[in-house]
Amino acid sequence: MKFFWTALSFTTITHIFLNVTAQNNCGPITVNHSQTNVSCYGGSDGTINITVTGGSTVTGTPAPTCLPTYTQTCASCPITWDHINHVYTQGAACQNITNMNSGCSGTLPHNYTNTGLEVIVTPGSSFTLYMQSANNTTGCSSQYIQGFGVWIDWNNNGILTDPGEMIMQFAPSFALLSGVVNVPASQPPGRYRMRVRCRYLAIPTDPCAQYTYGETEDYVVAVVGPPPTLTYSWTGPNGFTANTEDISGLAAGTYTLTITGAGTPITYSVTITEPPAVPAPSAQPVIVCPGQSATLTASGSTGQYNWYADPQGSILVGSGASITIPNVTQSTTYYVQAVNGSCTSALTPVPINFYPAPTVSITGDNTICPGASFTLDASGSSVAAPSTITQYAWDFTSDGT
Repeated sequence: MKFFWTALSFTTITHIFLNVTAQNNCGPITVNHSQTNVSCYGGSDGTINITVTGGSTVTGTPAPTCLPTYTQTCASCPITWDHINHVYTQGAACQNITNMNSGCSGTLPHNYTNTGLEVIVTPGSSFTLYMQSANNTTGCSSQYIQGFGVWIDWNNNGILTDPGEMIMQFAPSFALLSGVVNVPASQPPGRYRMRVRCRYLAIPTDPCAQYTYGETEDYVVAVVGPPPTLTYSWTGPNGFTANTEDISGLAAGTYTLTITGAGTPITYSVTITEPPAVPAPSAQPVIVCPGQSATLTASGSTGQYNWYADPQGSILVGSGASITIPNVTQSTTYYVQAVNGSCTSALTPVPINFYPAPTVSITGDNTICPGASFTLDASGSSVAAPSTITQYAWDFTSDGT
């Protein structure tokens, strides 16, 4: 926020106004976001939702106006007090005023202070204005009850007596007084003088007239303009670009937003994360012979194991750490995948190698005499590749024992 001081001279008093270039619709542009990270490793379901507030500016200066006058000083405590002690606001759309225990800050003949304090609001909004004169809690020995009047120069012409510009008045009281200020819905952006005036034992009905005892303080009602029209430009991993405020379908990585349209471009970065990959399970190939079943076993990952008959993982044949495939008649491959929540691992192939029974030819003596020896030769055996016959087992009993 930048501060600019402007001096305005009129009558015999120089007034200093604080021009705050408050990038507002309630403050400078502020960017916040909510995000959804990628749910599974390698996914693209991340989202970023952006909320942008602020961006309007408060410009202008309150028009010079009359100076009030008094015949008696308000700075005579501890004997008397005839001054405004508290002024503050609550509920303003953007910024409130707080001016507590201010005492008498002015000097004769005006008993006047331009505080430079601003209550920053939006058109059509409202706020509550509080005021109180000095009382027996401030250390002065005499009580001088004060009435109050409040004016706002809504048309900024320097004349506080236009219709509708005296917005509230209060009969003399030591109490904390308050009233609601309604900002017109059509009020143009700008700075408007708000005058708070007190008068001993009477309501001050004129913003400039001479009174005997009292004090006057000026404040500013700053009305912000509409927010600027902003443009959004996103860049991200894998050549990602977008021109919308919110983005979705995101992979893991850092996404950078550039906002233009309100002075210096604003950059804002968000990092979308993803969980670690679900480890692919491990499983050993299985060898089976005719008439046998194949038991496949997976390990080395987390969650549930699903078994599939195809490499695309579309034909589910079972679940669990182990499955049994009955009566295998040929070599084939099954695929196992680990499932952890909504995330899955890569598919691990698990071969079943089927070895068919070999064929064997036996040659030798067909006639054997008691006590004689004989020779038989086994040959012509065949098995499907990659199997090979490494030995023969001979059975001379009818039951195979």
